[in-house]
Order: sequence, then structure tokens, then C-alpha cells
Amino acid sequence: MISMKNVYVILIFFICVACKENTEKIVVCEPPFEVSDTLRHHIIHTEKVFGSAMSMFLIDSVVFIEDQIHRDSCIWGFHVGEKRVVKTWVPKGRGPGEVNALSSNVHYFPEERCFMVYDPNYKKMIEYNDSAYSFVEYKLPVQDSIFRMNFVQDVVKCDHYFVCMGTGDIFRQNKRFIVLDSNFQVVKALEGYPFMKDINQQDISEVYQYGDEIRVKPDGSKFVFGSYIGGILEIFDLDQLPDSIPLIKREVYYRPIFDKDEAGNILFAENTQCGFENIYVTDNAIYALIHDFSNRNLSFPDKLVVYDWQGNWKKTYGLDCMTHAICVDEKNQMIYAMAFSPEKSFHLVYFVYN
Repeated sequence: MISMKNVYVILIFFICVACKENTEKIVVCEPPFEVSDTLRHHIIHTEKVFGSAMSMFLIDSVVFIEDQIHRDSCIWGFHVGEKRVVKTWVPKGRGPGEVNALSSNVHYFPEERCFMVYDPNYKKMIEYNDSAYSFVEYKLPVQDSIFRMNFVQDVVKCDHYFVCMGTGDIFRQNKRFIVLDSNFQVVKALEGYPFMKDINQQDISEVYQYGDEIRVKPDGSKFVFGSYIGGILEIFDLDQLPDSIPLIKREVYYRPIFDKDEAGNILFAENTQCGFENIYVTDNAIYALIHDFSNRNLSFPDKLVVYDWQGNWKKTYGLDCMTHAICVDEKNQMIYAMAFSPEKSFHLVYFVYN
């Protein structure tokens, strides 16, 4: 017979193991800022005046720039050889193929020569091909309470499924991913947030969606997440949908520190540390612009960190200018970037890397 003393010992053991497992998930480690090489920028002279580019991606010789500052369209196609804007995509409006505003993440598929955007206000996804002559539009089922309000902030298309991420409602119940089938019926709600003992679980979804970076591997098998508040990098496996979205790797460089207003909205605190500014992915690697806490005088990062798809650090490049967004041409070893300086504001540049 097991005595009560032994029962207490067993219970304490399991509690300790559980606590150890949770705290291990958020061990803060040093950012991989050991610079392997410093790259010099070259200005691409253009008459085009850019706003604050949210993301960039490359198809052939055209750099697609998500720039929502302008009145008529959200994405510009800039031909790097001809040094001119050749086309605009994602027109603003209320009609088919038009948007009111975009989420911060554009998902691109170079092999299929297409990209997908999500409008959280109109609750629809639009897939454009790079010629801009055709598009496919998907609308979320607004009769469902999850989608009626602006809870869904981003949607990822993965073969026959759509993965929704957002804030509020079900996303505050430690459910990070809502998986929909091709008919937009909810298949499963999956967990995925880390345990943070000093952060209310209801606030985690808000922190994670604040300026987050989400990029899908072009072959559709994985996606990477980078937080803007705090430096949290996560890589997930999409091959086991719809049953699960396993975590491959999580690294925390800065703990999320924030304030809240009276309505409960997330605000920057005096000691809030910015993490990932922008992420670009290929089938070979993850390229991440991350803020360096040791140099808070910079408005935008001057370091580009490269990982493989298992989350292993490969290399860190120093950049000789502040950089807001990037895309990478691995074949020609070129990095196109939206740089920033007080004199030139936002301007297009390129780096040559080895």
C-alpha cells in the first residue's frame, strides 16, 4: 500500500517536472550577433518615393514591395534591371480583388509565380499571380462568431487547409491556430503558445500579433514566426495538418515587456525591446533582420541573421545602413533592401554577399 507521504512525494515530483518543462520553453539566450562579414550597400536610384515597406519578395527580376502608404495600391513591382515600377498589385477598394487594408504578412510562392494577401477588415484572402491579370478570392465564413469580429489577423494557405491566427475570443483560450478545410469549415483549434509565468495567458496572443513576422517556406512544409515585441523565433512543421502543427525550434532573445492602456491594448513600455523587424525565406534558409539591444540609437536593424529550417544559426551579416525590409536572390547572391536614413528616408538598395 502506498502511504500518504509517498503520494505527496509523487505529486511534488510531477509538479516540479511540469514547471521545469514550462520554464525551459522560454529560456532567454544570447542573440547570434557574432558578425561573419559586413556588407556595403549600393543605392538603386529611382524616382519612386517609397513609404514604410512592410515586406518585400522577389520573383525573377521584379522586387515586390508591400507599401500601404500610397492611396491606390498596396504592392509595387520594381524591376531591378530597368530600375522602374512596372506594375502595381492589390488595388484599394471594395470590389473583387480589392482590399481595405492588409495584414503585415504577404505569403509568396515563387515557383507558382503567385502571392497571397489577407484583409482582416473585409475578412478575405486574395491570391494573385505575378502578371496581375488573374486572382482567386476566398472569403471567411462571417456567420461564425470567430470570423464576424476582427479576431483573425493572418491566414496561411497550406495545400487543402487554411491556418488562421489572431487575437481575442478563442485565441485568448491558449488556442493559437484555427485550422479550416477547403470549404472554410473549422477542423481543429490547436495550441501553440509558450508558457510565460510573468505574462497573463490572455495577453500572449496580443503580444504575438503585434507587428509579427510570419513566412511560409516556399514548398509549404514549414513556417517561421518572429515577434516584434521581444525577440522570439519559432519554426513550425505544417506537414501534419490538420491534426497538429508541431514546434520544431523556439529561441527567445529578449523577453516581451509591454504596458497596457485602460482598454487592455498592448503598448510599448520604456524598456520594451524590439525583436524581429522583417523576415525573408527561401527553401534553403531563413533571413531575419533583428534589432540589437546594445545599440538603441538605431531606428532599424543593421544585422541580418541567417538560419536553416531547423532553426540552427548559420551566419550573421553586419549591414552598413539601417534596413527595414529585405528579399534575397540566392542565385545571384544579391540582397535587395529598403534602407532608411534621416537624409534619404526610405530608399531601395542592394548588397552583394558571398
